[in-house]
Amino acid sequence: MNNCLLCESLLDEKLTFCDLLNLKKPKAKACDACFEKFQRISAQHCPKCYRDGIDEICIDCDVWTKKGKEVCHKSCFVYNEAMKDFFSQYKFQGDYALSSVFTEVLHQELKNYSDYTLVPIPVSVEKYQARGFNQVTAFLECTKLKFKEILEKYKIVPDFVPNEYLVDKLAEEVVKYTDENDNILIVTSDISPCDTDKYNSLYKRNYEKVVAYNTKKLKVDRKKVHETLKDVDIITFLSSSTVEAFYESLDGDFFILGDKKIASIGPMTSETIRRLGMKVDYEAEKYTADGLLDVIFK
Repeated sequence: MNNCLLCESLLDEKLTFCDLLNLKKPKAKACDACFEKFQRISAQHCPKCYRDGIDEICIDCDVWTKKGKEVCHKSCFVYNEAMKDFFSQYKFQGDYALSSVFTEVLHQELKNYSDYTLVPIPVSVEKYQARGFNQVTAFLECTKLKFKEILEKYKIVPDFVPNEYLVDKLAEEVVKYTDENDNILIVTSDISPCDTDKYNSLYKRNYEKVVAYNTKKLKVDRKKVHETLKDVDIITFLSSSTVEAFYESLDGDFFILGDKKIASIGPMTSETIRRLGMKVDYEAEKYTADGLLDVIFK
């Protein structure tokens, strides 16, 4: 007999003749009582992002569509308290066993994409070492469906990945793998704080940079922003440019935020938030999206 992975009660499992013949033991999962706490997305949802409870394109998707950005996102469940508790235990406490809880649902949903290449979202080196697994990869492994890592898909194999996703950390980390006077090219964006003169002086190497893309800020209608904020408790910023775009969309009026909390991915973003007159309530200790979630869920 197996136990429920969430409440540890005994599961009422029924073996089929094939299970007995092949000596296959049923995979551990959640009991019916626990699984019923996860709320499936209803038939009434945004056709673009699957936001539950509406039967037309939501405000956010409408904004992106008008900007020429196609939204195509599918969800299976609502992020309710049960799901929040699940990911707290699975992702943030590193409980790998929970990866099989949604196997049947994922297999059923993903089999419709047999002509696609499944690519799990990568995690930082530090998160992988701390947790011991990639939470998305673990889900996919349980389904037995084929998938490829993002770097493998493009036939790129990195020699190293900095623990913190900052250009200064990248420039520092590359020293371990190069010699003095080596030529190092940093491919970055137009707003990246990449100071090649500083790196050349500090590390005795020849750093150069190439701007591969330009960051374009989108200004959203102020009324639509205000409407969206009604159901928001915490506003997260993952870059300084998003702070500035948000500021411009509100015409600089941060009073409408009321007592909502502000979360920042790192010191540079926090500096921009404070410069524009807002208070930072959460700042990631490790400057990644996962690091920001960690500090929020503490």
